[in-house]
Amino acid sequence: MVDLTSKDDSLVPEADLYVLSDVFENSAVAEGSARLVHYLVQEERKHVWVFAQSDRSQREVFLRKLQELTSDHLQWSSVEERNHADRLQLVNVEEGQVSYG
Repeated sequence: MVDLTSKDDSLVPEADLYVLSDVFENSAVAEGSARLVHYLVQEERKHVWVFAQSDRSQREVFLRKLQELTSDHLQWSSVEERNHADRLQLVNVEEGQVSYG
């Protein structure tokens, strides 16, 4: 587990794939998550998948901060629309369509 509000990137365990799911409980966590995601995707061979429901109010805080850091126009996509080759994937999760099977 990583403190998403920390600015110490050395606390992040080494991995090829990082998954964040509905972690935006407040604006500090959303902005910290964006900073961390930006840091991770700058490294070669690192993949980051971020899943969030559209009704999460801090989700857009995360997206705006990430866009600010990357200067890219990023957006949420559906599971069906995502490109598996992209190292950064921002996936919109529709609660009514999730199977907890």
